[in-house]
Amino acid sequence: DLKENDLIATPRIVFVSSSERDKDFARLFGYIVGDGYIRLNRIEFINKDKELLEDYKRTIKNLFNIEPKYEKITNKVTRIMYYQREFIDKIINLIKNDENKYTTNYKYIPNYLMGKDLETIANLLAGLFDTDGTVDKNKDVIEFCSKNEKLVDQVQRLLLRFSIVARKKARLCSASNTKNKIEREYFYLYI
Repeated sequence: DLKENDLIATPRIVFVSSSERDKDFARLFGYIVGDGYIRLNRIEFINKDKELLEDYKRTIKNLFNIEPKYEKITNKVTRIMYYQREFIDKIINLIKNDENKYTTNYKYIPNYLMGKDLETIANLLAGLFDTDGTVDKNKDVIEFCSKNEKLVDQVQRLLLRFSIVARKKARLCSASNTKNKIEREYFYLYI
């Protein structure tokens, strides 16, 4: 029944509470959405930042009491794999989709996390920006980049919870990790 220019009453502040486990899980989920690779039998995480890699492993150890099954360093990048069913199921059940695809194009932030308190949201955003964010010193901006427009829109909405207004812009970029410089559309948030 809503029409253009209708007024909608919405709360300015929503008070919710979260546990320390929620905050840690939100940061972990941000890491996985950013640099994780999800398959039905494993979750991989690929990054070169040693501090971030240690936090990723420590957080999984604290939340699920498991160790990685595989860890390998190639070309200064570390690949960590977990095969434990409970951990994989928890992540997959949060981002379930009809096509059973969990690549970048299909990852999103579930409502379970979108409605959490500000400290939990801050941890989720920290995980996302640690993996897919950059600081451009030449332009004095912080960027978040993804080829998944839905995810970028969700991050933009979460930033608004902190009164941070981010501009979204689409641009074509060439993949840097392949010989064929395939151009793809990426969506950027500028803060």
